[in-house]
Amino acid sequence: MSLAQAIDLRAIVVRYLNLLESMASAWRHNIADKEILEEEFYDIVFLRNGKVTFEGFIIASGAYPSLREFAKALKIKADVR
Repeated sequence: MSLAQAIDLRAIVVRYLNLLESMASAWRHNIADKEILEEEFYDIVFLRNGKVTFEGFIIASGAYPSLREFAKALKIKADVR
C-alpha cells in the first residue's frame, strides 16, 4: 500500500467513525430512541468475533467518547442475554 493509499484509507475510516460517533452521541444524550439505535447499529459496531469495529483505531485516537460508551453498553446487554 502506498502512502497516498494509506492516507485515503485513514480519511475514509475517520469519516465512518465520525458518522458512528454522531449516532452514538444522539444515543448517549437521549436525542434519539435508544432501543432503535441499539438494535440497528449493534451489528455495525460489533464484528462477529465480538470486537468493536476499528477498536484499535478508536483506542489509539483517544476520541469517540460516545461510540465507546455505546459499545460498552451494548457489550453489557449482550453479556446479560
